Amino acid sequence: MFHKNERKNAIDRPRRVPREVYPVRFENLLLTAPANRMGRVVALDAGSGKPLWSVLLYRVLYNPCLPDDVQHDHIAEMLVKERQLFLRTEKDHFFQLDLDSKIARPLSH
Repeated sequence: MFHKNERKNAIDRPRRVPREVYPVRFENLLLTAPANRMGRVVALDAGSGKPLWSVLLYRVLYNPCLPDDVQHDHIAEMLVKERQLFLRTEKDHFFQLDLDSKIARPLSH
């Protein structure tokens, strides 16, 4: 559990807005990580902007004693290499998403 002072500091700190993550282009896809869909990658048609598919990479488990926004863990970076999308969250959790099978897995760091 949290120490009393840690909980107070988390509650008193100013609320933060997630940093925008720029979409990554891959073939005819625009891969996005919308802040309002935390933990999810959404693929759009690069020409029309129409959503094609989405994959949930992770869920955040919330402690009811703390404000939600200090527990958020948004996607912070995305990189495509060899048909794999690599992602890092704000709290340095790493994931790999196979762009062919749409199977995601966490990576240890």
